[in-house]
This record gives sequence, structure tokens and C-alpha cells, in this order.
Amino acid sequence: MKKSGPGGEWTLTVPTPFVFLVRFIKAEVPDQQLENMAHFLSELGMMHYATLMYCPSMVAASAVFAARCTLNKTPLWSDTLKLYTGYTQEQLMDCAGLLVSFHSNVGNGKLKVLYRKYSDPLCFHQLNIFSRKRLLPLLALHIDHNKMLNEAAEKKTRVVEFL
Repeated sequence: MKKSGPGGEWTLTVPTPFVFLVRFIKAEVPDQQLENMAHFLSELGMMHYATLMYCPSMVAASAVFAARCTLNKTPLWSDTLKLYTGYTQEQLMDCAGLLVSFHSNVGNGKLKVLYRKYSDPLCFHQLNIFSRKRLLPLLALHIDHNKMLNEAAEKKTRVVEFL
């Protein structure tokens, strides 16, 4: 919707992950592979209802994080990205894991058009890299860390109940 006002013309849009993705990709020195992978993962997220529980900025940041993991970029999440996105690596793990699971099942489901779009050698030849292989160890560490925190909290609660 276009509006005119005292400040000139401006356009209102719906906040989708794409709006945030463009900004987040520019935050780091982007390359074409990273940009394409992040867009692919973001589009996958927009096609599934499970990502509706995450805000668009979280989906975009998670797509960038998962793309960096997939392409083995170091560091996986920098202070610059943390500043621009407002998210830490730990906050992105659940959403990134969801995007990676969509990625590992993309050729088998109904989203074959999206898979073909990004399988085009002119567009993106790295689609067959399975980010799952690189992200799963990080997810395992995240899950183990959360499990330890939950166990510690339970023990603390038991001690308080005992007293």
C-alpha cells in the first residue's frame, strides 16, 4: 500500500523474513553461496506452519546461521551478526534446527519446485550440502546444555522442597 504524506511517499509492507534477511546478510561480508543458501532456508521456513511460532526476524537470523553452518563459515555467529540481529547463537538453535530438518526433507515432499529453483547450477550449486551434518553436533551440544540446566534447576527445586 502506497501512501503520500508530508514526508513524501512511503510504502507499507508486511514483515516477512525476506525484509530482515536482506539486512542480516549485508551485516557480514556476504558471498553468493551464503546469500543463496540463506534465501533457500528462509523460503523453506515460509512454506511450513511450524515456523509461524517464530517471528520473521528470528527465521531470517536462523536461516543465516544455518547457512553459515552449512557452508562452514567461521565464526558461525559473530558479534556483528549478534548486534544486527539481536539474537545469540543459542537463541537461534531451535529455529535453525527446524530449518535444517526442512532442508533434509526438501526433495521428498511437496516443495519440489523450491528444490528445483535452488538446484539450478546458475543459481545455486551447493544445495546438496547437507547442513544437517554440520548443525547436528551444535544442536546436540545445545540440547545437552539445556538438559544440564534443567537437571540443575530440578535439583535446586528438590533441595528447596526438602528444606
